[in-house]
Order: sequence, then structure tokens, then C-alpha cells
Amino acid sequence: MPLLNGQPIERVPSPANANGRTSGWEIRFTGEKFDDYEKYIERLTRYRKPIWTCKHTGRTCLTYEQALLEERAEAHLTT
Repeated sequence: MPLLNGQPIERVPSPANANGRTSGWEIRFTGEKFDDYEKYIERLTRYRKPIWTCKHTGRTCLTYEQALLEERAEAHLTT
């Protein structure tokens, strides 16, 4: 999991009424679901900032998704 300030970030728990719901918003690369649009945008904006670090390579200034992809590629190389 990508790091923020040297620590993994806690994922947002799914809303209690998310089971079977087709409305709402989901961050595709984390699977986090939101029923509040403002909270969704706030979280997505944070993930899009180049403030993340790849925990395997230590590379910094990545977006969350870039760090996640780099971690997956690194894990693939070591298997």
C-alpha cells in the first residue's frame, strides 16, 4: 500500500447502505465507496496529489495510483 508521510493511509469504510446500491461514487483503484459526493471528491483529490511514496522502491512525489502501480510492478518482479 502506498505511503503518506511514511505511513499507510486507512481506507474509508463503505457506507452501511452500500450493499446492492447502484448509486453513489467509488474510487476505482481503491474500491472505496461514498454516498457523500463532497467526501468522495475530497478523498479523490488527496489521492491525485503527488504526495505518495512507493513502499517498495522509496520513490516519492507520486500520486496514489502511480505508487500503487509501481508497487504491483515491483512485487511482480520479485515473484
